[in-house]
Amino acid sequence: MPKLPGFATPEATKAYADTCWRVNPTVRPNSWRVSEGLTHGKIGFGTYRLSGTPTQRAALRQALTHGVNLIDGSRNYVGGQAEVVVGEVLADLVHSGNLQREAVILCTKAGYIQGQLYDQLQATPPAEVVRFADGLWHCLHPDFLATQLAASREALGVETIDFFLLHNPEYFLQWCAQPADPFTPTTAARPADLATARQQFYQRLTQAFVFCEQAAQRGEIQYYGISSNTLVSPASATDFVDLNQVYAAADAAAQQAWGRKKRPLFRIVQCPLNLLELGALKEPNHTVQDLSFTPATTCGVLEVAAARHLTVLTNRPLNAFGQNGAALRLANAANPQATADLTAAAEALTDVEATLEVALGTWPTTTAGEPLLRFGQLSAQLATALESSLHFDHLQGNLFFPYIAAVATAARQQGQTPLAQAYVTAAQAWLEALRGVARQADTTATQPLYAELRQRLSPWPAWAEAPLQQVALNAVASIPGVSCVLCGLRQASYLDDVLAVYQKGDFPDPAQVVGA
Repeated sequence: MPKLPGFATPEATKAYADTCWRVNPTVRPNSWRVSEGLTHGKIGFGTYRLSGTPTQRAALRQALTHGVNLIDGSRNYVGGQAEVVVGEVLADLVHSGNLQREAVILCTKAGYIQGQLYDQLQATPPAEVVRFADGLWHCLHPDFLATQLAASREALGVETIDFFLLHNPEYFLQWCAQPADPFTPTTAARPADLATARQQFYQRLTQAFVFCEQAAQRGEIQYYGISSNTLVSPASATDFVDLNQVYAAADAAAQQAWGRKKRPLFRIVQCPLNLLELGALKEPNHTVQDLSFTPATTCGVLEVAAARHLTVLTNRPLNAFGQNGAALRLANAANPQATADLTAAAEALTDVEATLEVALGTWPTTTAGEPLLRFGQLSAQLATALESSLHFDHLQGNLFFPYIAAVATAARQQGQTPLAQAYVTAAQAWLEALRGVARQADTTATQPLYAELRQRLSPWPAWAEAPLQQVALNAVASIPGVSCVLCGLRQASYLDDVLAVYQKGDFPDPAQVVGA
C-alpha cells in the first residue's frame, strides 16, 4: 500500500482540535497545546507496549478521534510491531474519511538494537556501535539511523515523520563508564577518561544531527530531537546529558547541513517526569550563560528548553521510582471483585490446559525437556508474589507471553489449532484478571501518597476525589514548559481518565500539587 503523503500542519491540527471541541464542548480550552505551530492535546499516546490486540487497536482509534493526536513510538517498541499497529489504524481512519493525516503528529525514535534486529546485525554490526550488553546494542551512526528511519516510515506507512528523536543517546556515556566486558571487542576501546568520552559523545550527536537536518531537507522528517532519561540527572552524573551542549551540537550540524547559519530543526526533547521523579523541574543541573539569564545561573532542563523554544514531551507519568528505588504505579483502581475474577479465570484456564494435555497426549516441554509452566495451576502462587503492575508487566513480557506462545505453537504443530486458540483466549482472560490483582497492590502501595495529594488538592474540590492516575497526569501536564505528557492508553478505561483530565482543566498551581 502506498505511504500516506503529507505531514502534520498548523491548519489541520487546529481544525482537528476545533472538531473535537464541538463534539465534546466540556473539554477545557487549556487542554490544548501548540508546538511548532501544531495544535495537540496535552496528553499523548505512548506505544511502548502496543502489541496490536483488538482492545488496543480500538483504544488507539478512539484516542485519535477524541483529542489525542500526538502519537509517540520507537523503532524498537514491541520489536517494531507498535509502529505497524499505529500505521494500520491511522491508514484505516484516513481512508475511511474519519481523520486527516495532517491532523496527527507522529513521533518515533531510533538507536536501540535488540531482539530480531540484534540477531540480524551480528555478522555485520553497524559503524560506531555501542555493545552495551549481551542482547542490547546501541548506535547513532548516520548509516544506521538511515535504515531505521526508512523502516519507521515503512511501518508507519507515511512519507514524513513529524518528530524523529535519538533514543537514549546516553547509552554511549554509560558504556564508557563500564569496566571491560566480554561483549566489547578490543578494537572498540573506550575513551580513557570522562572528558574524552563527553567530547566524543557530542561529536557523535553532531554527526547524527547532520543526518537529521538532511532528512528534513529530503522531506522524510519535519523536526528532530532527543529522548533522554539523563537530561534530568545531577550534572555530576557520568551519563548526564547537557541540553546546552546538545543544542550547540545541533547548531553546528545545521550550519554544516545547510551551508549557512540557520536555526536548527532540533525542536523536541523527551524526558521522564512524574509526581515522584521531579528532576526535570527541580534539579539545577544546567548552567545558563548565553540566554536571557543575568547573571549566569543554574536551572532545570525545563527552563533551558523554554529559553530555547523547544517542545518538551514527558514520559512515565504513572510509572515512578521512589527514593528507595521501588517501582510504583501511580494509579488506584480498587476492584473488590479482583480476587474472585482471578479465581474464575484460573479455573477456566486450568480446564483448557487439562483438555489440551489430553489431546496432545502430554503437556508441551521446553527445548531442554522441562514441562512448560501451567499458569492455571500456579495462579494463586503467582498472585501472592505480585508486587505491583510494573512487576506484572515485567513477568508478562519475560515469562507469561513466551510460555503461552510456546504452548500454543506446540498445539498447532500437532494439528490442534482450535484448542490452541481456545488456550490463548483463556490465557489472555487470565492475564487480564491477574493484572487486576496487581492493580490492587498498586492501590495499597500508593495510599499514603494519595492521602497527601488529597490534602494538597483541597483548594480545588473538583479534584479532591479524582483517581490518583488523573491527578498524576494533570499535575505534570499543568507544569509550565511541559508540552505533552505521554501515557500508554491501551485500554478504553485509560482514555476515560484522559478525557476526565481534559474536562477538568489545568491546575492553577501545579507546584502546590507536586510539592515543588
